[in-house]
Amino acid sequence: MPATPHAPMFAFTRTVLDEVEAQTERLTSYGSGQLKDMADLGRTIRGQASAVTRTMLTTMEQLADEGWRAMESMTKPFASFVPAPVAQAAKAAAETVKESAKGASK
Repeated sequence: MPATPHAPMFAFTRTVLDEVEAQTERLTSYGSGQLKDMADLGRTIRGQASAVTRTMLTTMEQLADEGWRAMESMTKPFASFVPAPVAQAAKAAAETVKESAKGASK
């Protein structure tokens, strides 16, 4: 190509374009790495939150079970004073609760 007065401007523009492409590629690679790190961190936080929630649920379930058993043991001495139909209804309700608890834990 013959030398023209505007040739240096076009050469400079090509150089700038090449540098912009190189920097864009570098930033894209860097951004991809950052996104991967963020996704890994998100997975870690989700796993920890899930584990904490499961632990809390198990603890609450155990406390509820212990409370239920304590209530049953405290009320057994009074069972002889409860009329038979009421006692049968209470027993049926207790069985229903136990069955629904078994179904929920599966």
